[in-house]
Amino acid sequence: MTMQPIESSAGATVKAGAALCLLLAALPAHRVQAQQGDGLSAPVLEEIVVTARRRTENLQDVPLAVTALQGEELERRDIGDIAVLSDMTPNVTLKPTASLSGASNASAFFIRGIGQTDFAVTTDPGVGTYLDGVYIARSVGGVLDTLDVESVEVLRGPQGTLFGRNTIGGAINVRSRRPGSELAGDVVATFGSRDRRQFAGALDLPLSDALLTRVSFLSKDQDGYVQRLVAFDNGGNLVPTGNKSNAGTLSDTQGDKNSTTIRAALDWNPSDAVNLYLSFDRTRVREDSAASTAAISSIGVVPVSPLPPIDIPGLGLVSPGDPRLITEDPDSTYATGPNGTILDIDGVALIGTWMIGNVEIQSITANRKTEGAFNRDGDGTPFAIGEQTRTIDYEQFSQELKLTGTSSDARLNWTAGLYYLDEEATDLVFVSLGNLFGPPPSIDIDNFVNNKSIAVYAQASYDLTERFSATAGARWTSDDKKYRTSQVIPVIPLTVVDAGNSKTFDAITGRLSLEFAVSDNHSVYLSGARGFKSGGFTPRYVAPVAAPLPFAEETVDTYEIGSKWQSDDRRLRINAAAFRSQYDDIQLVLFDTFGAPINQNGGDATISGLELEVDLVLSDFLRLSGSVGWLDAEFDNVLPPTALPFQPITVDSAFPNAPELQSILSPQLLLPAGEGVVRLQVDWIYSDDVHQTFENDPELFQDAYSLIDASLSYENERNGWSITLGAHNLTDKRIITSGGIGRAPGFGDVNYNAPREWYLRLRKGF
Repeated sequence: MTMQPIESSAGATVKAGAALCLLLAALPAHRVQAQQGDGLSAPVLEEIVVTARRRTENLQDVPLAVTALQGEELERRDIGDIAVLSDMTPNVTLKPTASLSGASNASAFFIRGIGQTDFAVTTDPGVGTYLDGVYIARSVGGVLDTLDVESVEVLRGPQGTLFGRNTIGGAINVRSRRPGSELAGDVVATFGSRDRRQFAGALDLPLSDALLTRVSFLSKDQDGYVQRLVAFDNGGNLVPTGNKSNAGTLSDTQGDKNSTTIRAALDWNPSDAVNLYLSFDRTRVREDSAASTAAISSIGVVPVSPLPPIDIPGLGLVSPGDPRLITEDPDSTYATGPNGTILDIDGVALIGTWMIGNVEIQSITANRKTEGAFNRDGDGTPFAIGEQTRTIDYEQFSQELKLTGTSSDARLNWTAGLYYLDEEATDLVFVSLGNLFGPPPSIDIDNFVNNKSIAVYAQASYDLTERFSATAGARWTSDDKKYRTSQVIPVIPLTVVDAGNSKTFDAITGRLSLEFAVSDNHSVYLSGARGFKSGGFTPRYVAPVAAPLPFAEETVDTYEIGSKWQSDDRRLRINAAAFRSQYDDIQLVLFDTFGAPINQNGGDATISGLELEVDLVLSDFLRLSGSVGWLDAEFDNVLPPTALPFQPITVDSAFPNAPELQSILSPQLLLPAGEGVVRLQVDWIYSDDVHQTFENDPELFQDAYSLIDASLSYENERNGWSITLGAHNLTDKRIITSGGIGRAPGFGDVNYNAPREWYLRLRKGF
């Protein structure tokens, strides 16, 4: 794949203007009087309720850049996990597979160009994920299913003066449905391409007026879409996967889905002033590795154990580094290495809420545990070079105490909290260095992590006048991190590193904003906020070091101006924001001379952007929604590399996962039919050019693309059932979503999105 030139800012601005005009051209030339309707044909926009400021508010009253998607909308669009939300929100890129992991559930989330590609237990995510107020601390297992979700809120920009755990790039706030007061439930069955079989259900079971329960489940099963072309039989010979004999139990494909999630909740209201909410969730993943294929195949560094040529069916004798091992087909690979993602994820949380006058006291106690193993065949060939098997055991405990109050005259709203996080992790890694049979030379890595974080935060908003208010918040964070590792190449033998390191990262961050209500339906705000993410340690080496190399914290100062407007007749809503961020001491991953990915601070950058979201009711039957995000991320300076004899990035390097332009346009047609309604939904999704790595690897460069999703459904709310026929990636556009390139060892892999697929969903409520 050849690298295409990145468009100029002027060109991106023209595109943004064109997309903006496309949205605004549909606006009515005259004001339409609102009418009261019922059901799905109501000719007004529904009120969107969010908890972005840790209290229930109308979206239009929140002086933050927030996109909120309701659970019903997620189900209608067949959005199965939070990673898909990047298609629905401006300046957001969410990936289910982190670079170099091979795991089918390892989040790599970016908001406004800020995030983290690494999944290692020694690095923190740049975007925080919260499930019912509980922070999800690690990448692996961080791609949450949208099972039984009330809403998902995507908050853009630094968060910390209202959240238990600080997050530098933004936050994804997932809220589960609370138990209902009546016996009710629903079941959903979905069938589709690649033998998709998905079943979900939920049941409200009230035990008394004060004690409510809810149970929900989700089962996903779908075949993979990347075909593994060859496999070794018991005699050590390569044979086509369709003709192997006793070749083991490894799947012939990658990129399948096979998971089960169960959630249960108990909601107890012993009095009007007291509520106790106990929740439990368990996810079981038994999937193949993330879908990938070889991106490069070259000689690279001579393997520790030289490998002889092997006879590959259809190719003949092939040696390591042969370019013919690149299939140039996103749906096939010559990989023969270990193939799987096995995860067991458990979470339990107890949320207690007490009202004392105008003060609400809330305690959130939670424990989460993730254990399992996953694999990556990094070279994507039959040679045992860079094959990775990783076993993890991770547990986190968090305790948050939050107070929220309102003054007697309702002019002052305030929140204050204490937060504690304790996490431990064991990460055992086996990486093959090159041998076909017998005990292969390898790097054996044992990682042990123990982190503790404490924080104090507070924020207050005060109404200076009926229309003018001010908000101020502050946070103190202290992260204490301990890391020990043993990394050995037994065949030499060579101890690469056998030592530990520890470091404490402290920071004071804050937020200031001014809000002005221009009218009852229009508000503007101006804000400034500082974000902080603590440093950590490099977890992977090939060249010996005395002790694990640390990297420092990163910070961002973001200034934002925003506007939220809704027409008097509630048929048109326009929310917009413009921001500028100074991003310093950026944490990134660069490959050293021997191909080891080294975590380090890479320099400073300025990121500017615009965001526009529009919702419009054109008539009783036609609705239109859309968004545009424009981003300009540029390095101001680049720091000298750590443990590298060369500088792989420059001030002209493009930011990864930060396309200049993103947009979505979603027309929706609603037609009455009998007792129900026919709904036609189309989503046209556009993204500008995007890189996957700071090194701007050309093999991982994705040029601009468009995707189209569509669905046609009949919904009978009176009888509680619906049927939907839909398709994802209707034009079968294949795009690069992730990958990793090791130029020194001469191999790398690339991940593509799934091909076009259709689905049929049946839903019945009772």
